[in-house]
Amino acid sequence: MERMRHRLAWVLAGILAFTPAAGSAETTAIRIAQQFGLGYLPLMIMEDQKLVEKAAEAAGLPPVVVTWAKLGGTSSVNDALLSGSVDFSAGGIPGLLTLWSRTKGSRNVVKGVAALSQMPFEFIVKKDGINSLDDLTPQDKIAVTSIKVSVQALVLEMAAAQRYGAAHFDKLDVSTVSLPHADSVLALKGGSMGVVAHVSAPPFQQEERKIPGARVLFTSYDVLGGPATFITLWSTARFRDGNPKTFAAFFNAIEQATAYINADKRRAAETYKRMTGDKTDTDEIVAILDDPQVAYTMAPHGLMKIAKFMHDIGRIKSLPADWSEAYFPEVGSLKGN
Repeated sequence: MERMRHRLAWVLAGILAFTPAAGSAETTAIRIAQQFGLGYLPLMIMEDQKLVEKAAEAAGLPPVVVTWAKLGGTSSVNDALLSGSVDFSAGGIPGLLTLWSRTKGSRNVVKGVAALSQMPFEFIVKKDGINSLDDLTPQDKIAVTSIKVSVQALVLEMAAAQRYGAAHFDKLDVSTVSLPHADSVLALKGGSMGVVAHVSAPPFQQEERKIPGARVLFTSYDVLGGPATFITLWSTARFRDGNPKTFAAFFNAIEQATAYINADKRRAAETYKRMTGDKTDTDEIVAILDDPQVAYTMAPHGLMKIAKFMHDIGRIKSLPADWSEAYFPEVGSLKGN
């Protein structure tokens, strides 16, 4: 209850915060919250190459100090944004839609900045006798990054709705536990906390496939009916309106990072390994990046299917008319859905 009070206070603080007057000096500090995995590779490129700092300098702005925070789940990055601890947060589309719906109509509405990556994530299980969702028991724990609000948790609910009917979308929620991906891998390997399944993400799912007895039951693309944005980035109207040149420079840095990855996958893979300390063989990382189901694109895809489901189950009060309503106009020229 106390945590809920704190979150409500952060939400109200974010909504009611004063928007800087036009013409006031722009910020010289930018703070970004991200999570773990290859879906966040554009942000790692931006950090490694100092693309935000260079784009700001090219735009004639004063030097900016960029701070990168690694957090373990969607709830954490959303709390950080609403508390004013960060200016940009990254995660799955459900995290964006949750804040967009909650702040819609306010002076400080939260909207998407750009998509970062498009890739399937897998439901991996390691327990004899589990060949479908029907075989799971309440004692069989399923690891997700954040219960209910992460994209992994939501796709699991969508899978349950497809299997058991819309009224039973939350049938498996009782079995979910919140763990960062790296901790989920360890739990799945050792069977700790009762974890027998993990709604995973690259490159963690590639490591989990090597665990004896582990297997993939389905992927997010199976549930969503095709390719969809995995990771996206969002911010507040207060930051964008108060720092238009800085926001434009930041957007330009995302464009550069996306182009950097697509121009040379091996170079991008080596950057990922260096930035994360991941011991996965470089060729394996390159193979993931080369997978035709994986794309680094700023155009959002699959948002409306997720938004409709969230609206139908009462997770969000407002349904965007189309995907662009939930994003700032900078990305509006791209062909999303």
